[in-house]
Amino acid sequence: MKKLTRSGFPRFGWFALLFGVVILGCGGGRSDLGRVSGMVTLDGQPLPNATVIFQPDAAGPASYGLTDSQGLYTMMYDHSTRGAVIGPHTVRITTFQEGDSDAEPPIPAAPEKLPAKFNRTSELREEIRAGNNEIDFALVSQ
Repeated sequence: MKKLTRSGFPRFGWFALLFGVVILGCGGGRSDLGRVSGMVTLDGQPLPNATVIFQPDAAGPASYGLTDSQGLYTMMYDHSTRGAVIGPHTVRITTFQEGDSDAEPPIPAAPEKLPAKFNRTSELREEIRAGNNEIDFALVSQ
């Protein structure tokens, strides 16, 4: 005969329930986000130091990424969560960065190298799905 707790639930049942909650709770991700990474190139060459912005069509915050020296990026939903909201997005890619002469060392401004169709009036559209999304952007300056 199984030993019951005061609530009438078997002791092993409480352990199993707690174990399941811990395992499921530590899944490490939000179900409304898909992971997004890829490469940005301009005229066939990696585009370093470009900001990539995924703005969802539905209400919600945008996700941001910054390309490295090889043009690789990973989208961040916030400062500690990778990904972008699942669904359709407008994507903006820009190389413009404001300078900060008060920073130590000072940060110089960076001009926009890309046509407006990739940022201000972006024509770039992507659908984010659950799981991993590998999305590359092969941009052409002309």
